[in-house]
Amino acid sequence: MHFPLQGDAVTAFESLRKELLCACLKCIDENEPFTVESDASDFATAAVLSQGERPVAFMSRTLSKTECNYPTVEKKLLRLLKLCGSGVTIYTVARSP
Repeated sequence: MHFPLQGDAVTAFESLRKELLCACLKCIDENEPFTVESDASDFATAAVLSQGERPVAFMSRTLSKTECNYPTVEKKLLRLLKLCGSGVTIYTVARSP
C-alpha cells in the first residue's frame, strides 16, 4: 500500500519511525535494575518500566470518578504501586502548589 507524502510530512514520518524503532520493548534482564517513570493528568495515569534506558513495559489507564479528585502525587502513586519491588528506581515530576 502506498501513502503519498510530501515535504514536511515525509520528514515527520521518518522522524517518528526512527523514534519508534528506538523505543521498541526489550526483554527483561533479571540481573539489571529497573527504572519506573510515571505521570498523571486530570483523567489518566501512565508509567513506563525500563532497564538500561530501554522500555520493557508500558502501563496506562483512565481514572475513576473518585480517583480524578486525588492530588497529582497520589494519582502517580496508583501506577507506581503496581510496579514497585526490589531493585526499582522511581522518578516522578511532582510540584506542590
